[in-house]
Amino acid sequence: DATLSLVIKKATSIEALFEKTIINLLMGDVNNDERVSVTDISITVSYIMNENPLNFVFVKGDMNEDGNISVTDITRIVSKILNGETTLAASANAYKRSSVLPQVMMHDIVASLGEDMSVPVSLKNVEYGCVALQMDVVLPLGMDMTAVRLNSKLNHHAISYTQINEATYRILVYSMANVPMEVSDVLEFVVRPMATIANEPQTITVTNIHLTDKALNEYRPVTAKARIDVDTA
Repeated sequence: DATLSLVIKKATSIEALFEKTIINLLMGDVNNDERVSVTDISITVSYIMNENPLNFVFVKGDMNEDGNISVTDITRIVSKILNGETTLAASANAYKRSSVLPQVMMHDIVASLGEDMSVPVSLKNVEYGCVALQMDVVLPLGMDMTAVRLNSKLNHHAISYTQINEATYRILVYSMANVPMEVSDVLEFVVRPMATIANEPQTITVTNIHLTDKALNEYRPVTAKARIDVDTA
């Protein structure tokens, strides 16, 4: 933001005094909720499609500052989320959590040491018409994620993921046309227990979940967990 003060000294002389107020803009936070999530991607898609979303903040969506909103800006928002630059230090916004609204689900599995095992992730209450999903998968120490695969039926969606620390992987699923996910089985990630894993039942946790519906509402489902038993024989 900037304030402009004009002091007229003579008819032919104008002195312009600029006082710049420095603020910490969280770029990519297009709905101005003090965090960047997959919902901001969906709102930006809606803007590009000329749907005029009510809560779109143009200056925060113009990631490359070229005066336009395009797929390039969406790519940069995706990168920002994957890099973990998602909140202001002072942000304390709270989201209502519910066990009735859309939920992310996993099932307990058995895996063998050193071998890949798929962990399916599904949505409960798909009738809400969710168009995008963001989540962090926290693996036990001694377990690696080797792949993430989107359901082939979701051909209007893209998937991106990255490792954000030793045990946590961030996954994004979004549509460049905000098409609802009409299947419950959204994706699967592949894990591999290594020799260093503890010889006892382990837990995979999916947390920091964001779901966005066609109307661009954001839901924050409760954390999902799955037990994994490792066969070390």
